[in-house]
Amino acid sequence: MTDFKFDVQIKAGKRTLVDINNFDLAPNKINFLFGESGIGKSIISKAIFGLLDPDELLVKMDGASYEKYLHKPAVKSMQKEGFFVFQEPSSHLNPLLTLEQQLNEGSLRNIKKVDEQSIIRHLWGGADSGFLERLLKVFPKPFRPSGGEKQRILLAMAFKKIKKYLDGKSSKTALFIFDEPTGSLDNRFRNLFLELLVECYKQKPFMVLIITHDYSIISEMENNYADISAALEYKELVRSENSIGLNAFSKADYLDWIKKQRWAESGTIHTGHVLARVHSGIQIFGKRLSFHKSKLQSPETGLEVKRGELVYLKAQSGAGKTTVAKIIMGLIKAQKMSLSFDQQNVSHKTPEEFWRKYIWGKRASMVFQHADEALNQNATVLEIFKALSEKRKVNPAKVLRRIQELFDVELKPSFLKKKIKLLSGGQKQRINILRSLVLDTDILIMDEPLNGLDLRSAHKIIEKIKQRQMDGKAILLISHNEEIFDKIVKPENIYYLNSSG
Repeated sequence: MTDFKFDVQIKAGKRTLVDINNFDLAPNKINFLFGESGIGKSIISKAIFGLLDPDELLVKMDGASYEKYLHKPAVKSMQKEGFFVFQEPSSHLNPLLTLEQQLNEGSLRNIKKVDEQSIIRHLWGGADSGFLERLLKVFPKPFRPSGGEKQRILLAMAFKKIKKYLDGKSSKTALFIFDEPTGSLDNRFRNLFLELLVECYKQKPFMVLIITHDYSIISEMENNYADISAALEYKELVRSENSIGLNAFSKADYLDWIKKQRWAESGTIHTGHVLARVHSGIQIFGKRLSFHKSKLQSPETGLEVKRGELVYLKAQSGAGKTTVAKIIMGLIKAQKMSLSFDQQNVSHKTPEEFWRKYIWGKRASMVFQHADEALNQNATVLEIFKALSEKRKVNPAKVLRRIQELFDVELKPSFLKKKIKLLSGGQKQRINILRSLVLDTDILIMDEPLNGLDLRSAHKIIEKIKQRQMDGKAILLISHNEEIFDKIVKPENIYYLNSSG
């Protein structure tokens, strides 16, 4: 296994989940792996690291049984020396142990020489020691720590193992896998993670696999770590009709595209007219939410969503961006809030019937961050679109043509009969987005619209967003893809959300 090339076949019963030949990792390099959600990145990496259960899945590695693979000395070494950071931190954190206890559990228990506090201070951007001490005493719960804090705790665990590897004299195989390590982090904290990773790598090269949908990582690496560009490998899992393959990913494809992005101007009548205004001072979950036009201590302002304009709401993970979106849509009831649609004032006392009668699918629609939250998993693709209107007859051929606009692979009519639960994450997200576009409301809220998409699909979604803006729609964007949305949104339409209390 010295060349780290794998043929991987994974089945669940009769259903093939993955069948790929020559999946390779570059030894002692930092490997970046892109590809749409659900294409197989996570399950392949878990198979390589030896984390799949052979009693639940039929797995073959290089044509041999998974049990045989798991007993290889190189695999045992990879597990002992390395670390796997899971995509969903909550699945790895024990709610019965404090964060501090978990930083010293299992394979981390006997790591004595590593300065754990310095790792944590770095990942938290030099946060106050008192704050970090209180944080580490917390038991993981659904709303605390935040998603970003949980993610950084897992990163801290990985860096303890990396530091141990650097301090030791072992020449054994070590693989460190980071599955969507920055999905809940804004660019500042993402960059702190990358800074520490490169700092460690320069001390002693080791093998890293970073699975990500964040293409702006390429810009960060190119702008700040050009001295190790030879140690960086960019690859992408690509889907063809009946299989997937691993291709080299050209960083120029992203860098050239992002350079060309500009904000657009809508020439429609009444461009700039405020269709929705949300006032600062929302009170929910024991917090007070306010809007600002600068990251600095600027005065509070109202969040205005205007006809023919893109508006971008920023904040670190867990601050309440999605909560704000759901409050606007009447999906969450705040303890206190005030907003208006045109001149119609709405508050926390307004009954749900108002949104049901006047807002949902009529004046506003929403693309949810997670497609599974918006789509009936047991419905077929066609049924998802039929459900949008009880009165209007849905033409299957027209629906397929609209869906095809967002897909590279040619779709057959049988695609409309597929159940949502059998689609990949990227396919679900495209259906999720198209579903809201079909409603054609004047206000469109898009929460992480590029979530789970490959770069080609992201191109198409950005063009759809721009076209809706040009058509005079008011669009509120929520996303961690700062490099992309900073390019297509006017600076005066960028807001920052602050959470206090």
